[in-house]
Amino acid sequence: MYPMGALNACVMECTLGCTSALPSLKFAGDGSPFKILQIADAQVSDFVFDKCSSLSEAQLSLGPCNAYNTTQFMEKLIQNEKPDLIVFTGDNISGAVRMEDTMSKLYGPAIASSIPWTAVFGNHDPESLWKKDQQMEWIMNAPGSMFEKGPDIDGPDSIKGGLADKVGNFVIQVQPSNSSEALFNLWFLDSGDYSKIREVGGYDWVYLDQIRWYSETSKALEVQAGKSVPGITFMHIPPREYWDASEGEIVGDMFEGIYAPDVNSGLLTEMRTRGDVKIMTVGHDHVNDFCGVWQGINLCYGGGIGYTTYGRPDWPRRARLFELFETGEVISYKRLDDLAYSKIDEQQLVGSPTKLETSSINRHFVEGNPCAFPLKEGAKSLPARCL
Repeated sequence: MYPMGALNACVMECTLGCTSALPSLKFAGDGSPFKILQIADAQVSDFVFDKCSSLSEAQLSLGPCNAYNTTQFMEKLIQNEKPDLIVFTGDNISGAVRMEDTMSKLYGPAIASSIPWTAVFGNHDPESLWKKDQQMEWIMNAPGSMFEKGPDIDGPDSIKGGLADKVGNFVIQVQPSNSSEALFNLWFLDSGDYSKIREVGGYDWVYLDQIRWYSETSKALEVQAGKSVPGITFMHIPPREYWDASEGEIVGDMFEGIYAPDVNSGLLTEMRTRGDVKIMTVGHDHVNDFCGVWQGINLCYGGGIGYTTYGRPDWPRRARLFELFETGEVISYKRLDDLAYSKIDEQQLVGSPTKLETSSINRHFVEGNPCAFPLKEGAKSLPARCL
């Protein structure tokens, strides 16, 4: 782990080699993009007993379906996409008891691939026999893992059941093949589970100390690089600004509401002020897979990959990918677990001019009524778009 004080000291006291204080990955140097595979909401409990949910008649006709369908799709994605980094964006497990077996099989495709991988936690991950600290230790010690514990961040004073355990706030830098200059910063944040304040219900939020850690680290890395370094943020629960983004033009589907916390702690406002984070991507709402824009920041969903949790019949499980280029552009698209292994909604999120062969991007609003999907536990309302 790399506490903020140590990073600041490194930045202030030296000019060369300080990037070694942070974990880093490199471009290949052959002109190919640096590719990130996002795995959202696998939400596996047990590989023996879990059964699939929300299947179409055609899927039901294919035979038994269980948690292995989720990991088989992960294996297909890894084999075909050959990512440079795999990121699990929370609700990776839920209600697991046979922890070693579940963790080994869920993260197994990433480990077996020898590709670097990491994770953030969602609201369901702590609802298992192992809590976040035990899961964190397992992930940190797993082959290929780049997970960092990060700074210790406690919750608000008025809480239920002790201090909140916000763990896994860290940065990974992506560097060119021939230098240690940071081209992209990848930010990983623990969005928590449920509100710890008695007077506030619903989901947890990113705390002020986390925002302060991000802001100070962002400033220190800017000093170190001599410029603002563009970033992508990975976390689980969407902030409330996703509601605003959903009101505008989006690329992708919105088949349910946006289940953000009741509290807006100002994370995205600080990111807009800093100007470095260009993209945020989350999970949490399984049948939303869109990208929208808030104040110049692209706000994306990964789309649910898990077969043994809720989805939508006739809406294939999916995963989002990001392609980063050494020239600064970022392209994103999704792959579907259908017979064609379809590639959909390819769009350029960062950079100009476009690197896409066509500018005719498939921009569309949801068909049907997203309000027809049941409200999640703890959710109080749907965004105006659903009304």
